[in-house]
Amino acid sequence: MHIKHKTLWHFNADAATHCLVNHNLRFQPLIALLWLVILSFSVTAHAREWYIQPTVKMQFEADDNILLRSDEKNDVFGFKASFAAISGTRTATSDIDLKTLVDVYHYWGQDNLDRVNVGLYGHSDFQITARNAIGLDADYVRDNTVTSELDTTGLTQNPIPRELFNVAPHWSYALSELQSLQVQYKHEEVRYDNDANTSLTSYITDSINLSFQHQWQENLQYFITYSSLWYRVTDFDREVNNHSVTTGMDYRYSETLSFNFMVGARFSGNSTTFAGITITDDSIGALFGLGFNKQFEQGYFNFDYSRSITPSSIGKLLQVDSIKFASGYDLTRNLGLSLTAAINKTNSANDSERIYYSVEPKLIWRFNRQLNLSGSYRFRLQEYDSIDSRAVSNGFFVAINYQWDDFTNNRF
Repeated sequence: MHIKHKTLWHFNADAATHCLVNHNLRFQPLIALLWLVILSFSVTAHAREWYIQPTVKMQFEADDNILLRSDEKNDVFGFKASFAAISGTRTATSDIDLKTLVDVYHYWGQDNLDRVNVGLYGHSDFQITARNAIGLDADYVRDNTVTSELDTTGLTQNPIPRELFNVAPHWSYALSELQSLQVQYKHEEVRYDNDANTSLTSYITDSINLSFQHQWQENLQYFITYSSLWYRVTDFDREVNNHSVTTGMDYRYSETLSFNFMVGARFSGNSTTFAGITITDDSIGALFGLGFNKQFEQGYFNFDYSRSITPSSIGKLLQVDSIKFASGYDLTRNLGLSLTAAINKTNSANDSERIYYSVEPKLIWRFNRQLNLSGSYRFRLQEYDSIDSRAVSNGFFVAINYQWDDFTNNRF
């Protein structure tokens, strides 16, 4: 959306550009979210179903190095109150939903950790004809680098507020009963309130994804995808263009066992201008992914391994190798045990390789369908290969969670 502004007699181009960028950064995706809300109300009048499901969670925690600092460590005790709600409307040809998240943190033992995180996630799908469907996704997130930088750069040592906006229209077309095309454009803007003058920098990305899918057999689907990503740093003159082609398949071996596989290549071009001198460089790399999901009568087992390219707050795209593992088992009707683990390997600050490990076993007691109590332990380890920086964190958590049943008219 372009908004025209009246100009004054004394016009400052740099200031106006900065103002316009900040204006768009703050309001463009909010307008898209507002559009979803208004459209949701208009559809509700004719909806065959509307629904809302709220959730409340209270969590107590203790951590000996919550910021993953390698030198200065503090034991902290914290309390988090969370509210979440999923709401939406459905008709025979439309589906609109909005997810709202609010997390309030309060800590004792260290300053600058108290914060309020807010997230709004809107999604919509509309069946225009038998073959054509369109939709719009729009998100707004206000959080903190203590959590947002954990999986990529690891720069969690100085808590800095972050705002993320994105808007993503998408279109799909059924070529036949077995083949389809999908196109998505996504605009995302990330801004840091960088008063601490750290190395974090705000950035903007635009991306286009074109995907072809074919249901080869009842239990086998393959796909090929072309993606382009344009990454621009707003604090200085740097642009990165990344193009990739991937292909893969999803295979359901049985009702309880499925696999997925993806492989591809990327081509990146980097342009940086400093003091009137422009430096360019190109790179080529591989992309891949492998997944495994198994359901048991009393549990589950999930495994994912992938290499991807992701925007970052350090002024460049990062190559991320990620291994994720999750499993759960019901010991009794009310008592359950789960285990999650992850390894992330990235090229982080100062071009050093960063490895991040996390393991979290959890014990869950279900009082009934709505209420459960959980206790967990989380181990985290972060290290860099080019600098002497190694951080270890041990955290303990006790949480009580209550989820209401859907409030709905349920006309389907």
